Amino acid sequence: MSRRLTHWLVLGVVTTLVGLMGAQPAQAADKPKPVPGRASFGLQPATKGKIDSRPAYRYGVTPGGTLKDQVAIRNISLQALTFRVYATDALNNPDGGFGLMPAAQRPRDAGSWLSVGGAGFSGAVRVGARATVVLPLALTVPQNAQPGDHTGGVIVSLATRSTNKQGAAVILDQRVATRVYIRVSGPLKPQLTIKPVRASYAGSINPFGRGKTVARYTVTNTGNVNIGADQVVKVRGLLGPTSLARPKPANLDLLFPGSSVQVAVTVPRTWPLIRERLTVSLSPLVQVADPVAGLGTFTATTSFWEVPWAPLALIVILGLLGWLIRRMRRSRRPQAPAAGQATMLGERRARRLGALSSMAVAATSSTEAATWVRLGATSRATHASSQKTVPCRT
Repeated sequence: MSRRLTHWLVLGVVTTLVGLMGAQPAQAADKPKPVPGRASFGLQPATKGKIDSRPAYRYGVTPGGTLKDQVAIRNISLQALTFRVYATDALNNPDGGFGLMPAAQRPRDAGSWLSVGGAGFSGAVRVGARATVVLPLALTVPQNAQPGDHTGGVIVSLATRSTNKQGAAVILDQRVATRVYIRVSGPLKPQLTIKPVRASYAGSINPFGRGKTVARYTVTNTGNVNIGADQVVKVRGLLGPTSLARPKPANLDLLFPGSSVQVAVTVPRTWPLIRERLTVSLSPLVQVADPVAGLGTFTATTSFWEVPWAPLALIVILGLLGWLIRRMRRSRRPQAPAAGQATMLGERRARRLGALSSMAVAATSSTEAATWVRLGATSRATHASSQKTVPCRT
Protein backbone atom coordinates (compact mmCIF):
# COMPACT_ATOMS: atom_id res chain seq x y z
CA MET A 1 0.00 0.00 0.00
CA SER A 2 1.44 3.38 -1.00
CA ARG A 3 2.00 6.21 1.48
CA ARG A 4 -0.73 8.32 -0.12
CA LEU A 5 -3.20 5.47 0.06
CA THR A 6 -2.36 4.97 3.71
CA HIS A 7 -2.99 8.68 4.28
CA TRP A 8 -6.43 8.47 2.72
CA LEU A 9 -7.29 5.32 4.69
CA VAL A 10 -6.36 6.88 8.03
CA LEU A 11 -8.22 10.07 7.12
CA GLY A 12 -11.36 8.10 6.28
CA VAL A 13 -11.29 6.10 9.50
CA VAL A 14 -10.79 9.22 11.64
CA THR A 15 -13.63 10.95 9.88
CA THR A 16 -15.87 7.96 10.50
CA LEU A 17 -15.32 8.44 14.23
CA VAL A 18 -16.14 12.14 13.86
CA GLY A 19 -19.27 11.20 11.96
CA LEU A 20 -20.43 9.08 14.87
CA MET A 21 -20.57 12.20 17.01
CA GLY A 22 -22.52 14.02 14.29
CA ALA A 23 -24.97 11.19 13.73
CA GLN A 24 -28.70 11.69 14.18
CA PRO A 25 -30.04 8.49 15.75
CA ALA A 26 -33.60 8.00 16.81
CA GLN A 27 -32.28 7.17 20.28
CA ALA A 28 -29.00 8.96 20.79
CA ALA A 29 -28.11 7.01 23.91
CA ASP A 30 -27.78 3.74 21.96
CA LYS A 31 -24.48 2.78 20.36
CA PRO A 32 -24.94 2.06 16.65
CA LYS A 33 -23.91 -1.27 15.17
CA PRO A 34 -20.78 -1.30 13.01
CA VAL A 35 -21.74 -1.00 9.36
CA PRO A 36 -20.53 -4.08 7.42
CA GLY A 37 -17.85 -3.03 4.99
CA ARG A 38 -17.69 0.44 6.53
CA ALA A 39 -16.64 2.95 3.91
CA SER A 40 -13.32 4.73 3.86
CA PHE A 41 -12.98 7.84 1.77
CA GLY A 42 -11.25 11.19 1.66
CA LEU A 43 -11.20 14.71 0.30
CA GLN A 44 -8.25 16.84 -0.80
CA PRO A 45 -7.45 19.84 -3.03
CA ALA A 46 -6.55 19.01 -6.62
CA THR A 47 -4.85 20.78 -9.49
CA LYS A 48 -5.29 19.91 -13.16
CA GLY A 49 -7.29 16.81 -12.35
CA LYS A 50 -4.78 15.39 -9.86
CA ILE A 51 -4.51 15.40 -6.11
CA ASP A 52 -1.97 17.93 -4.88
CA SER A 53 -0.14 18.43 -1.56
CA ARG A 54 -2.08 21.40 -0.25
CA PRO A 55 -3.44 20.74 3.26
CA ALA A 56 -6.13 23.42 2.85
CA TYR A 57 -7.39 26.08 0.46
CA ARG A 58 -5.99 29.58 1.03
CA TYR A 59 -7.14 32.52 -1.07
CA GLY A 60 -6.36 36.22 -1.07
CA VAL A 61 -9.13 38.05 -2.91
CA THR A 62 -10.74 41.42 -3.46
CA PRO A 63 -14.45 42.23 -3.21
CA GLY A 64 -16.18 41.05 -6.37
CA GLY A 65 -13.32 38.73 -7.35
CA THR A 66 -13.64 35.13 -8.60
CA LEU A 67 -11.38 32.07 -8.49
CA LYS A 68 -11.53 28.57 -9.90
CA ASP A 69 -10.05 25.49 -8.28
CA GLN A 70 -10.63 21.75 -7.97
CA VAL A 71 -11.47 19.23 -5.26
CA ALA A 72 -10.79 15.48 -5.35
CA ILE A 73 -13.08 12.86 -3.77
CA ARG A 74 -11.51 9.44 -3.39
CA ASN A 75 -13.35 6.24 -2.53
CA ILE A 76 -10.96 3.81 -0.84
CA SER A 77 -13.60 1.15 -0.12
CA LEU A 78 -14.28 -1.93 -2.24
CA GLN A 79 -17.71 -0.81 -3.44
CA ALA A 80 -19.07 2.12 -5.38
CA LEU A 81 -20.56 4.84 -3.18
CA THR A 82 -22.63 7.95 -3.69
CA PHE A 83 -21.39 11.00 -1.78
CA ARG A 84 -22.84 14.37 -1.08
CA VAL A 85 -20.43 17.28 -1.65
CA TYR A 86 -21.10 20.82 -0.44
CA ALA A 87 -19.50 23.89 1.17
CA THR A 88 -20.38 25.53 4.48
CA ASP A 89 -19.17 28.06 7.03
CA ALA A 90 -16.63 27.36 9.74
CA LEU A 91 -17.30 28.08 13.40
CA ASN A 92 -15.59 27.70 16.75
CA ASN A 93 -16.68 24.90 19.02
CA PRO A 94 -17.38 25.73 22.70
CA ASP A 95 -13.78 24.81 23.54
CA GLY A 96 -12.46 27.05 20.76
CA GLY A 97 -11.67 24.25 18.32
CA PHE A 98 -12.33 24.28 14.59
CA GLY A 99 -15.81 23.21 13.57
CA LEU A 100 -18.20 23.36 10.65
CA MET A 101 -21.89 24.14 10.55
CA PRO A 102 -24.35 21.22 10.56
CA ALA A 103 -25.65 20.14 7.19
CA ALA A 104 -29.15 21.38 8.01
CA GLN A 105 -27.97 24.99 8.45
CA ARG A 106 -27.53 27.29 5.50
CA PRO A 107 -24.14 29.06 5.21
CA ARG A 108 -24.07 32.84 5.24
CA ASP A 109 -20.38 33.68 4.87
CA ALA A 110 -17.49 31.89 3.13
CA GLY A 111 -19.55 28.73 2.57
CA SER A 112 -22.07 30.70 0.52
CA TRP A 113 -19.29 32.04 -1.70
CA LEU A 114 -18.15 28.54 -2.71
CA SER A 115 -19.81 26.26 -5.22
CA VAL A 116 -18.85 22.66 -6.02
CA GLY A 117 -19.45 20.69 -9.22
CA GLY A 118 -20.26 23.52 -11.58
CA ALA A 119 -23.57 24.50 -13.14
CA GLY A 120 -26.31 21.92 -12.84
CA PHE A 121 -24.52 19.90 -10.17
CA SER A 122 -27.07 18.18 -7.93
CA GLY A 123 -24.77 17.98 -4.92
CA ALA A 124 -24.28 14.20 -5.17
CA VAL A 125 -21.52 12.30 -6.93
CA ARG A 126 -21.03 8.56 -7.37
CA VAL A 127 -17.49 7.28 -7.09
CA GLY A 128 -16.47 3.75 -8.02
CA ALA A 129 -14.54 1.38 -5.80
CA ARG A 130 -10.97 2.56 -5.26
CA ALA A 131 -11.61 5.42 -7.67
CA THR A 132 -11.15 9.20 -7.56
CA VAL A 133 -13.39 11.90 -8.97
CA VAL A 134 -12.21 15.50 -9.38
CA LEU A 135 -14.86 18.22 -9.28
CA PRO A 136 -14.57 21.91 -10.08
CA LEU A 137 -14.60 24.36 -7.18
CA ALA A 138 -15.50 28.03 -7.73
CA LEU A 139 -15.19 31.03 -5.44
CA THR A 140 -17.24 34.16 -6.03
CA VAL A 141 -16.63 37.02 -3.58
CA PRO A 142 -19.51 39.48 -3.07
CA GLN A 143 -18.97 43.15 -3.79
CA ASN A 144 -19.85 44.05 -0.21
CA ALA A 145 -17.53 41.50 1.38
CA GLN A 146 -15.92 42.87 4.53
CA PRO A 147 -12.11 43.07 4.73
CA GLY A 148 -10.40 40.40 6.77
CA ASP A 149 -10.63 36.64 7.18
CA HIS A 150 -13.57 34.45 6.19
CA THR A 151 -13.34 30.72 6.84
CA GLY A 152 -15.32 27.78 5.56
CA GLY A 153 -14.91 24.21 4.44
CA VAL A 154 -15.68 21.80 1.62
CA ILE A 155 -17.35 18.64 2.89
CA VAL A 156 -17.92 15.21 1.44
CA SER A 157 -20.42 13.14 3.40
CA LEU A 158 -21.81 9.63 3.25
CA ALA A 159 -25.13 8.71 4.87
CA THR A 160 -25.56 5.10 6.01
CA ARG A 161 -28.70 3.57 7.47
CA SER A 162 -28.49 1.04 10.27
CA THR A 163 -30.38 -0.17 13.32
CA ASN A 164 -29.53 -0.26 17.01
CA LYS A 165 -30.13 -3.08 19.53
CA GLN A 166 -33.75 -2.06 19.95
CA GLY A 167 -34.32 -2.13 16.21
CA ALA A 168 -34.62 1.65 15.87
CA ALA A 169 -33.35 3.24 12.67
CA VAL A 170 -30.07 5.11 12.91
CA ILE A 171 -28.59 7.47 10.32
CA LEU A 172 -24.81 7.66 10.40
CA ASP A 173 -23.39 10.74 8.68
CA GLN A 174 -19.69 10.29 7.96
CA ARG A 175 -18.07 13.59 6.98
CA VAL A 176 -14.63 14.53 5.71
CA ALA A 177 -13.75 18.19 5.21
CA THR A 178 -11.00 20.39 3.86
CA ARG A 179 -10.63 23.89 5.32
CA VAL A 180 -10.96 27.01 3.20
CA TYR A 181 -9.28 30.25 4.35
CA ILE A 182 -10.28 33.41 2.49
CA ARG A 183 -8.79 36.83 3.17
CA VAL A 184 -10.51 39.84 1.61
CA SER A 185 -8.24 42.81 0.95
CA GLY A 186 -8.63 45.91 3.08
CA PRO A 187 -7.61 47.19 6.53
CA LEU A 188 -6.72 44.35 8.89
CA LYS A 189 -7.53 44.72 12.59
CA PRO A 190 -6.21 41.86 14.69
CA GLN A 191 -7.66 42.24 18.16
CA LEU A 192 -8.43 39.99 21.12
CA THR A 193 -10.54 41.13 24.06
CA ILE A 194 -10.34 39.51 27.49
CA LYS A 195 -13.35 40.17 29.68
CA PRO A 196 -14.81 39.78 32.11
CA VAL A 197 -11.98 38.47 34.29
CA ARG A 198 -13.06 36.89 37.57
CA ALA A 199 -10.90 35.32 40.26
CA SER A 200 -11.67 33.31 43.39
CA TYR A 201 -9.40 31.86 46.06
CA ALA A 202 -9.70 28.50 47.83
CA GLY A 203 -7.50 28.34 50.91
CA SER A 204 -5.83 25.39 52.59
CA ILE A 205 -6.69 23.86 55.97
CA ASN A 206 -3.02 24.09 56.84
CA PRO A 207 -2.45 27.56 58.39
CA PHE A 208 1.02 27.62 56.88
CA GLY A 209 0.03 26.15 53.51
CA ARG A 210 -0.87 27.68 50.18
CA GLY A 211 -4.20 27.50 48.37
CA LYS A 212 -5.25 27.86 44.76
CA THR A 213 -6.70 30.64 42.66
CA VAL A 214 -9.27 29.96 39.94
CA ALA A 215 -9.46 32.48 37.10
CA ARG A 216 -12.37 32.62 34.67
CA TYR A 217 -12.50 34.83 31.62
CA THR A 218 -13.83 35.04 28.08
CA VAL A 219 -11.63 35.63 25.04
CA THR A 220 -13.35 37.27 22.09
CA ASN A 221 -11.95 37.99 18.65
CA THR A 222 -13.12 41.56 18.19
CA GLY A 223 -10.98 42.12 15.10
CA ASN A 224 -11.35 40.87 11.53
CA VAL A 225 -8.44 38.40 11.39
CA ASN A 226 -8.29 34.76 12.47
CA ILE A 227 -6.02 34.64 15.49
CA GLY A 228 -5.02 32.20 18.21
CA ALA A 229 -3.14 32.82 21.44
CA ASP A 230 -0.72 31.35 23.95
CA GLN A 231 -2.20 31.94 27.42
CA VAL A 232 -0.45 32.68 30.71
CA VAL A 233 -2.16 33.58 34.01
CA LYS A 234 -0.18 35.24 36.82
CA VAL A 235 -1.15 35.98 40.43
CA ARG A 236 0.88 38.41 42.53
CA GLY A 237 0.33 39.69 46.06
CA LEU A 238 1.28 43.01 47.60
CA LEU A 239 4.70 41.82 48.73
CA GLY A 240 4.79 38.15 47.88
CA PRO A 241 6.09 36.09 44.97
CA THR A 242 4.36 35.61 41.62
CA SER A 243 2.47 32.39 40.86
CA LEU A 244 1.67 31.49 37.27
CA ALA A 245 -0.19 28.81 35.35
CA ARG A 246 -1.03 27.87 31.80
CA PRO A 247 -4.42 26.55 30.73
CA LYS A 248 -4.69 23.05 29.33
CA PRO A 249 -4.32 23.27 26.43
CA ALA A 250 -2.24 26.42 26.75
CA ASN A 251 -2.86 27.50 23.17
CA LEU A 252 -6.18 28.76 21.91
CA ASP A 253 -6.99 27.54 18.43
CA LEU A 254 -7.73 30.04 15.74
CA LEU A 255 -10.64 32.20 16.81
CA PHE A 256 -12.71 33.49 13.94
CA PRO A 257 -13.83 37.13 13.92
CA GLY A 258 -16.73 37.55 16.32
CA SER A 259 -16.16 34.20 18.03
CA SER A 260 -15.63 33.72 21.76
CA VAL A 261 -14.36 31.01 24.06
CA GLN A 262 -14.67 30.72 27.83
CA VAL A 263 -11.55 29.74 29.76
CA ALA A 264 -11.09 28.52 33.33
CA VAL A 265 -7.56 28.31 34.74
CA THR A 266 -6.40 27.07 38.16
CA VAL A 267 -3.27 28.70 39.56
CA PRO A 268 -1.90 26.32 42.22
CA ARG A 269 0.23 27.09 45.28
CA THR A 270 -0.94 30.66 45.77
CA TRP A 271 -0.08 32.49 49.00
CA PRO A 272 -3.04 34.26 50.66
CA LEU A 273 -1.59 37.77 50.76
CA ILE A 274 -4.90 39.57 51.40
CA ARG A 275 -4.99 41.74 48.26
CA GLU A 276 -3.96 40.02 45.03
CA ARG A 277 -3.64 41.02 41.41
CA LEU A 278 -4.39 38.56 38.59
CA THR A 279 -3.09 39.17 35.07
CA VAL A 280 -4.10 37.28 31.93
CA SER A 281 -1.65 37.53 29.02
CA LEU A 282 -2.36 36.34 25.49
CA SER A 283 0.52 36.09 23.05
CA PRO A 284 -0.99 36.04 19.53
CA LEU A 285 -0.48 32.99 17.36
CA VAL A 286 -1.04 33.55 13.67
CA GLN A 287 -0.61 31.35 10.65
CA VAL A 288 2.78 30.89 9.05
CA ALA A 289 3.84 33.81 6.83
CA ASP A 290 0.80 35.79 7.89
CA PRO A 291 1.41 39.52 7.35
CA VAL A 292 -0.15 40.35 10.73
CA ALA A 293 2.58 38.41 12.55
CA GLY A 294 4.57 40.24 15.22
CA LEU A 295 1.61 41.51 17.23
CA GLY A 296 2.00 42.62 20.82
CA THR A 297 0.60 40.82 23.85
CA PHE A 298 -3.02 41.31 24.89
CA THR A 299 -3.50 41.60 28.65
CA ALA A 300 -6.25 42.05 31.21
CA THR A 301 -6.02 42.40 34.98
CA THR A 302 -8.26 42.26 38.01
CA SER A 303 -7.77 42.57 41.77
CA PHE A 304 -9.37 40.37 44.39
CA TRP A 305 -9.16 39.42 48.06
CA GLU A 306 -7.31 36.38 49.34
CA VAL A 307 -8.04 36.46 53.08
CA PRO A 308 -5.79 34.07 55.08
CA TRP A 309 -8.64 32.57 57.08
CA ALA A 310 -6.64 29.62 58.41
CA PRO A 311 -3.82 31.77 59.92
CA LEU A 312 -6.39 34.19 61.32
CA ALA A 313 -8.30 31.32 62.92
CA LEU A 314 -5.06 30.04 64.43
CA ILE A 315 -4.33 33.48 65.91
CA VAL A 316 -7.83 33.69 67.40
CA ILE A 317 -7.52 30.20 68.92
CA LEU A 318 -4.13 31.01 70.43
CA GLY A 319 -5.51 34.26 71.86
CA LEU A 320 -8.42 32.42 73.48
CA LEU A 321 -6.08 29.81 74.94
CA GLY A 322 -3.87 32.55 76.41
CA TRP A 323 -6.88 34.25 77.96
CA LEU A 324 -8.13 31.00 79.50
CA ILE A 325 -4.71 30.16 80.95
CA ARG A 326 -4.42 33.60 82.48
CA ARG A 327 -7.86 33.33 84.00
CA MET A 328 -7.10 29.92 85.50
CA ARG A 329 -3.93 31.25 87.09
CA ARG A 330 -5.85 34.12 88.65
CA SER A 331 -8.45 31.74 90.05
CA ARG A 332 -5.77 29.82 91.97
CA ARG A 333 -4.60 32.94 93.91
CA PRO A 334 -6.19 33.85 97.38
CA GLN A 335 -9.36 35.67 96.73
CA ALA A 336 -9.74 39.24 98.02
CA PRO A 337 -12.84 39.94 100.19
CA ALA A 338 -15.87 41.13 98.47
CA ALA A 339 -16.98 44.76 98.67
CA GLY A 340 -19.66 44.07 101.36
CA GLN A 341 -17.30 41.99 103.44
CA ALA A 342 -14.63 44.69 103.21
CA THR A 343 -17.15 47.27 104.50
CA MET A 344 -18.16 45.13 107.48
CA LEU A 345 -14.53 44.43 108.34
CA GLY A 346 -13.80 48.13 108.10
CA GLU A 347 -16.63 48.96 110.45
CA ARG A 348 -15.49 46.33 112.93
CA ARG A 349 -11.93 47.63 112.85
CA ALA A 350 -13.20 51.20 113.29
CA ARG A 351 -15.25 50.17 116.32
CA ARG A 352 -12.28 48.38 117.85
CA LEU A 353 -10.04 51.35 117.24
CA GLY A 354 -12.69 53.68 118.74
CA ALA A 355 -12.97 51.54 121.85
CA LEU A 356 -9.21 51.38 122.24
CA SER A 357 -9.02 55.15 121.80
CA SER A 358 -11.69 55.71 124.51
CA MET A 359 -9.89 53.41 126.87
CA ALA A 360 -6.61 55.23 126.21
CA VAL A 361 -8.29 58.58 126.78
CA ALA A 362 -9.87 57.35 130.03
CA ALA A 363 -6.58 55.96 131.24
CA THR A 364 -4.88 59.22 130.41
CA SER A 365 -7.56 61.19 132.27
CA SER A 366 -7.22 58.96 135.34
CA THR A 367 -3.46 59.35 135.30
CA GLU A 368 -3.76 63.10 135.02
CA ALA A 369 -6.28 63.21 137.93
CA ALA A 370 -4.05 61.12 140.12
CA THR A 371 -1.18 63.37 139.29
CA TRP A 372 -3.22 66.43 140.19
CA VAL A 373 -4.24 64.83 143.47
CA ARG A 374 -0.68 64.16 144.40
CA LEU A 375 0.30 67.65 143.39
CA GLY A 376 -2.52 69.10 145.60
CA ALA A 377 -1.45 67.07 148.60
CA THR A 378 2.11 68.16 148.20
CA SER A 379 1.13 71.81 147.96
CA ARG A 380 -1.05 71.61 151.08
CA ALA A 381 1.73 70.01 153.01
CA THR A 382 4.10 72.70 151.97
CA HIS A 383 1.60 75.38 152.90
CA ALA A 384 1.04 73.87 156.33
CA SER A 385 4.71 73.68 157.03
CA SER A 386 5.12 77.28 156.12
CA GLN A 387 2.45 78.30 158.61
CA LYS A 388 4.20 76.82 161.63
CA THR A 389 4.92 79.48 164.41
CA VAL A 390 8.44 80.10 165.05
CA PRO A 391 9.05 81.30 168.68
CA CYS A 392 10.35 84.73 168.95
CA ARG A 393 13.09 85.48 171.13
CA THR A 394 12.83 88.52 173.21
